Amino acid sequence: MAHHFAKAGFNSHAYASTRPTYPQQLYETILGFIRQAGGQTRLAIDVGCGNGQVTTRLAHGFDDVIGIDASQSQLDHAAAHPRVKYHVGAAESLPASDGSVDLVTAAQAAHWFDLPAFFRECRRVLRPTGVVAVWTYENAYFDNPDASAHFSAFFHSLPWDWRRIELVDKRYTTIPFDQHFDTVKRHEFTLKRETDIETLRAYISTWSAVHECNDREAGRGDALCDAVYEKVRKAMGVKTGETDGFKFMLYHRCTLVLLADAKKMHEGP
Repeated sequence: MAHHFAKAGFNSHAYASTRPTYPQQLYETILGFIRQAGGQTRLAIDVGCGNGQVTTRLAHGFDDVIGIDASQSQLDHAAAHPRVKYHVGAAESLPASDGSVDLVTAAQAAHWFDLPAFFRECRRVLRPTGVVAVWTYENAYFDNPDASAHFSAFFHSLPWDWRRIELVDKRYTTIPFDQHFDTVKRHEFTLKRETDIETLRAYISTWSAVHECNDREAGRGDALCDAVYEKVRKAMGVKTGETDGFKFMLYHRCTLVLLADAKKMHEGP
């Protein structure tokens, strides 16, 4: 998983308050796929759960949910729910017995995993009718094309682990899911949220590549964030000191991939 999320001092509150949320339609699509697979809703595991946004939503439809993250700081700030338990752990070693899990999820996280090891663990813990749901979203864009261009240039100037980020840029199309599961279904969504320029600045400050810049040269990542903040503000015609109350829409293209094993389904529990 992304190492900076696990570092002491990581701002989990900023992460939780500025990241995109997922539409109800996405969760309904997952539950519909589980029903088609003949699955149950006893136990779900949310891997790379972060602040628990997805974990607690899953608790609305499952008897029990386990949230796993490499970051104790993230889990210390994770949303509580009576049917949710959180554990520090890794995607490649899930805390569940063989054939006991109905759903494994990974929201904006799978590209950080050792994917072959993760899929082996999924196959180990899933019931025959179990399902894997992984999803990702691309870099944000705006209604204003100039602001979008500045934001894209900023994103692509940062020192990402491009081997992993390219998986996101290509909407997980280059991940060989069919080598691990024989049923693969893809769904596309658009994430939409109203935000403001200050929240946008706080959001980009949580990016792993910004933290990497600061690690390499103190304050470098923050300076880059300030620079793109100014470019986006000017592109939108917002004057200095007049950012309060100025709202705009932020969009992300989101891809959901659902996985199941039809052969195992026919074997029964």
